[in-house]
Amino acid sequence: QYYVGAVHENEVDNGMNLVKILADKGCRKIALEGWQAGDATFLLRWEGYKKGVEEWNKANPSDQITLLEPQYGGTTSDTGRATAESILSANPDADALIVAGGGGDTLIGALAGVEGLGLKGKIKVVSTDFLPDLDQQLASGGMAAESGGHYADPLFAFMMTYNAIKGNYEKPADSFLEIQFPYIYVSSSDDYANYAKYFVDSLPYTADELVAMSEMSFEDLQKTAAALSIEDVQTRH
Repeated sequence: QYYVGAVHENEVDNGMNLVKILADKGCRKIALEGWQAGDATFLLRWEGYKKGVEEWNKANPSDQITLLEPQYGGTTSDTGRATAESILSANPDADALIVAGGGGDTLIGALAGVEGLGLKGKIKVVSTDFLPDLDQQLASGGMAAESGGHYADPLFAFMMTYNAIKGNYEKPADSFLEIQFPYIYVSSSDDYANYAKYFVDSLPYTADELVAMSEMSFEDLQKTAAALSIEDVQTRH
C-alpha cells in the first residue's frame, strides 16, 4: 500500500577508498580508532578498510599494508584523544590513523592527541564527515584526507518521494527501493577548494538538471546518484 525508499551512504566503498588514499600516500601500517564496538556503521566501514588492505596486498605482494585491530575512542574529544595517544604510543612505527567516526568530537580529540605527541604531519590521519575547519587541517597536515558531503542524501530522498507521489514509482512487493550514494573525497587543499566551489558556494546541480532528475526512472536516478563526485560536477558544468 505504501511506497518505501531508503537513501544512504555506501560505507564499505567509503572504507576501501580511504585505505586506497592512504596507500597512495605511502602508508603501510595503519592504526584504527572506532567509537563503539558493534556499531553497525563502524562495522561496515571496518569491512571496507579490510577489503581495501586485502586488495592492495594482493596486488602488491612485496609491498604489504598492515591494518591494526580497532581501539574504541567513544564519542568525546577527551576519550578520542586518550585513545589516539594510546594507540600511537604502543605502535611507534604506525604511519597512519583512521578515525572511523563517532562524531566530530572523537576526531577533534584524536587530532589533538597526534599533535600532542609531536606527530602532526608525520601520521596521516583520515576520517569520515567533514570537519568545519577541514581546509585548514588539510593545509597544515593535520588531516591527510576526509570523506563526507551529504548533499546527495536529502536530495535523492526528496526526488524518490516526489516521483512516488506523482505515481512514477511503485513499491516492490515485500521490498523497498534503495539508493546508495558515494561520499565526496578530499585529500588536498585543491580538492577542498573544488568541493567548496561546487558544493558549498554553489549547488552541484543546475535548476534544469533538477527538473530532469524529477522525471527520471528509478534506475536512472540510481545511476545519477552513484556518479556524484567533484569530478562529475566539473564535467557537467
